[in-house]
Amino acid sequence: MVATPGKSTAAAIAQQVHQTALTAAEGAFQIAIASAVAAYAPGGYVTGDANTASYGAAITAAHVARDAARAAAYVGLSNTLARTL
Repeated sequence: MVATPGKSTAAAIAQQVHQTALTAAEGAFQIAIASAVAAYAPGGYVTGDANTASYGAAITAAHVARDAARAAAYVGLSNTLARTL
């Protein structure tokens, strides 16, 4: 299938938006991890400690949020490309 110039431009824009969304997701992830580490550092590591549990929960939540944002970006790109190509 040969894309028309307008559709090629739309596809290129969709890819740029997709890359921006991935970059934003990674940036938010890095901030969440840094925040969790900063909040955890004063208490140190104590097995079974509430601070340790909070740290683990924060790290897990950061991973889940990043994965969800990345999945949404891929779905958005796929849907846009399906409509434009």
